[in-house]
Amino acid sequence: MSLFQDVRFAVRMIRKRPLVSAVVVLTLGLGIGANGMFFASAYGSALRPLPFDKPDELVVLHAVQPNVGEERRNVSAAYYRDWTADNPVFAGAGAYTWRDHNVQSADEPARISGCAVTAGLFQLLGVEPFMGRHFLPEEDQPGGPLVAMIGYDIWTERFNADPAVVGRTIRLDDQVREIVGVMPEGFRFSHFHDVWTPLQLDADATPRESREVEVITRLASGTTLAEAQAAMETRAENLANLYPKSDAGWTVDIKSLRQAWMPATEAGKLGMVVQLFLVGCVLLIVCANVTNVVLAQASGRQQERALRAALGASRGRLIRQTLVESIVLALGGGVLGALIASWTDVAFQSMVSVPFPYWLDLRLERNGVLYILFVTLAAGIAIGLLPAIRSSGRFLFGALKSDGGEEQGNSWLRRGLVVTEYAMVLVMLVTGLLMVKSFNNLRLEDRGFATENILTLAVPLTTSAYDDGSTRAAFLREALQRLDGLPETHAVGAVSQLPIHTNFGDGTTALGAQGLSFPEGEEPRVQVQAVSSGYFEALSIPRLAGRGFTDAEVFEGANAVLISASLAELLWPGEDPLQRSIRREDSGPWLEVVGVVGDVEPAELVPGFGGLSRHRIYLPLAGTAADTPQVPSLVLASAIDPYALVPAVRRELKAMDATVPLAEVHSMEEVLDRYYFVRHVWSSTFSAMALLALMIAAVGVYGVTTYSVSRRAREMGIRIAMGASPQRLLRLVVRQGLTLAVIGVGLGLMMAVPMVQAMQALLHNVQALDPGVFLAVVTLLLSVGFVASYGPARRAASADPIAVLRDE
Repeated sequence: MSLFQDVRFAVRMIRKRPLVSAVVVLTLGLGIGANGMFFASAYGSALRPLPFDKPDELVVLHAVQPNVGEERRNVSAAYYRDWTADNPVFAGAGAYTWRDHNVQSADEPARISGCAVTAGLFQLLGVEPFMGRHFLPEEDQPGGPLVAMIGYDIWTERFNADPAVVGRTIRLDDQVREIVGVMPEGFRFSHFHDVWTPLQLDADATPRESREVEVITRLASGTTLAEAQAAMETRAENLANLYPKSDAGWTVDIKSLRQAWMPATEAGKLGMVVQLFLVGCVLLIVCANVTNVVLAQASGRQQERALRAALGASRGRLIRQTLVESIVLALGGGVLGALIASWTDVAFQSMVSVPFPYWLDLRLERNGVLYILFVTLAAGIAIGLLPAIRSSGRFLFGALKSDGGEEQGNSWLRRGLVVTEYAMVLVMLVTGLLMVKSFNNLRLEDRGFATENILTLAVPLTTSAYDDGSTRAAFLREALQRLDGLPETHAVGAVSQLPIHTNFGDGTTALGAQGLSFPEGEEPRVQVQAVSSGYFEALSIPRLAGRGFTDAEVFEGANAVLISASLAELLWPGEDPLQRSIRREDSGPWLEVVGVVGDVEPAELVPGFGGLSRHRIYLPLAGTAADTPQVPSLVLASAIDPYALVPAVRRELKAMDATVPLAEVHSMEEVLDRYYFVRHVWSSTFSAMALLALMIAAVGVYGVTTYSVSRRAREMGIRIAMGASPQRLLRLVVRQGLTLAVIGVGLGLMMAVPMVQAMQALLHNVQALDPGVFLAVVTLLLSVGFVASYGPARRAASADPIAVLRDE
């Protein structure tokens, strides 16, 4: 019989059992789909080439100061010039910085995400405009023409896909710029930007200490990353000798563009490994479940297979027939799994409230389909191999004389598979619960500021009307007065940036203290925030000593500073810090400490990445050389839902200036969720896979127990006829089911302990061997074992023995 005939026969047999076949296909589809989603997400984030020409040659340069732990710092125009000019290790270079813009729409002013780039950056990336041209070198000079390139979405939404849009104008902030090009559909460099303007760097006029741009270069042909790193370290050392005041201690770190945009931290790698293990467990549980079903069917078809063998079918022929049936079933599950995996990008985006960078493509594509096909075929062979061997073995001809009961070997195989399911589900449930508990701890942790009923929003003061810092200060002063007068608010403040720090390029600042000396490179590192007088009240940050800023200090200027409690203890342990003086980077005026406030704990985007110093200093919002921020954030505390404040806030600010939009409008709780989106994805995926595995295993255990009891109907009837009480039979079946559960739980505990200890780095304020988590999971699985055994046992115990024996 040909393979084609085997397939036809397999399809016919599957159609004869539509319900069982549908359950098998659905179960396999869930397991294969989970694996396909993992592959699509892992490939999209770590392996898929970035959408640029020869992306492996692109690298990112950051300034680093290893002796004080400063990493991933942006650089000044002077650094960019000195690093890239006449450098043989690079075949080209470009720079960019985020530069959002206010735009006026028909109804309300809006904020467009923008990016300022050097002329030639897009050519360096190998990306051509959809229409129009790139920026010209003369347009990238200080004071050059006002031009812009727009994204495909802006072109279609704001310009109705006008084919003659090149040459038209767009008003960004209050500057009218000529549109010189439209970028291709989907292009949103660097991450999710919609409009680009010339960067127009001035290396001679910008202080070397400024940190304004990120640098991308292309390695010269034949140059390795290590060679480029060595050359740049030499150049950085030479620059430090030329500019000791600004460059001493600083060097260069070179990373591939992917590594810079998607840092592969040790915790991130560990998280990926754990996810791989879990999706593998899901597939194994599915295969064990389906193998049990196929074994049960094989037991019922022993006489048919024995008759085939008696008629001349070889053992290999019988094995092939069984494997073909299992592979056909697996292919059905593979198709369903591919459909599930095709929703990977939608599923992951629904888990988090932050947009994905445009280059992070999690869609299922050719490699993902090939992976799913491989997993499908492997699963098909795995679920059919044991039944094929068992149903074609040396006891096959005994089935011709049997009563159709189950072979003892098959019974032990199925019990072993049930034990395996219990063990793997325990590992998955423990892992998932630990991650959920960790994420909840992270969200509920007291970070030193209030999060409940806090509204946050940015106020972009970027038009020429607010070029002067005093004008911005006047706007903020009136805005705070108006918003503080709303009946729904009880405290309002302004700050240069929210306490959850997200701009890693700014880093921290070295601090000097009057009367104290520190070894070079060991100065205290602090975060700097400029605040209004109501900021601490709005976020319930306690004042521990001294006083806060007065309105005059906030808006008219003063050499005053507030410091965090940890910094006060670091500089003057056990002493009164008030009236002491500090200053930043050994430059600028000395600032008098007028108060001490509670610590705001630093945050880490993921473990091992993004953590900053817990020491902070607070400056008057408009009273420093830094001047009033152009895009300050407002924080409003109320006793109601923070989003209910938005209409009133919009009304008050619109009454002041209808051209100023509201941007980044979020509750503080959402700000935290957005910041911790990576851990949220881990928590969601781990727990979802654990619940999926639990459901599949529970259904499988129930089905196996029901089938096993039904195959023992004759035995049960004889026991009852011989005087066994229904209660005794009930206890017997339940005890046998719980025995499997206990063995599986024991094996699972032995597997889970080293597993969770290895993933301790992913957990936040949770011990890997958390007794509460382990106890909850063990109790749950034993309960599942009891429930799965009790139903079939009760039906068997209540059966009429005469009717059972007559049927036999």
